[in-house]
Amino acid sequence: MEGQFQVGKEEVIQAWYMDDSEEDQRLPHHREPKEFIPLDKLSELGILSWRLNADDWENDENLKKIREARGYSYMVC
Repeated sequence: MEGQFQVGKEEVIQAWYMDDSEEDQRLPHHREPKEFIPLDKLSELGILSWRLNADDWENDENLKKIREARGYSYMVC
């Protein structure tokens, strides 16, 4: 179920292993060379995301499928 919503995510989501720097915490702190974490690894850790239509969320079929599959019933309007 989750896999079908992950297509094309690399262009929107980036996660990486951080360096040990004590610099400003607002900076990205990439290791050198940069070491990104693949989406399948994030999924193994339980970190999931979906690309949904926020402008038409009430009618978004993907959101309906996710809510049904995961048993989500609460929505803020």
